[in-house]
Amino acid sequence: MLLFLATNDGTKYALTINNKQKLIDLFFNYINASLTTTNALKFSQSRIKVESLFKKYFDKDNPDAKLKVNSNDAETDLKEFLKFYR
Repeated sequence: MLLFLATNDGTKYALTINNKQKLIDLFFNYINASLTTTNALKFSQSRIKVESLFKKYFDKDNPDAKLKVNSNDAETDLKEFLKFYR
């Protein structure tokens, strides 16, 4: 599976997702709008993982966030973004 990313400054990336199921599991609570007794644990784990990653990498209120909106260091941003997708 390929993932394409275009940044605000016009840089474009193409990434290969080797494990499609891991990506689907990560965003499970966004893909599956209804919470059922059979998917409750997976739903909860997905939400916790996404919130944790968001805070670590993107949260503008987190001074230690790895990726910032107005960063001028494209190389470091790319490295951190790729770490995010691992």
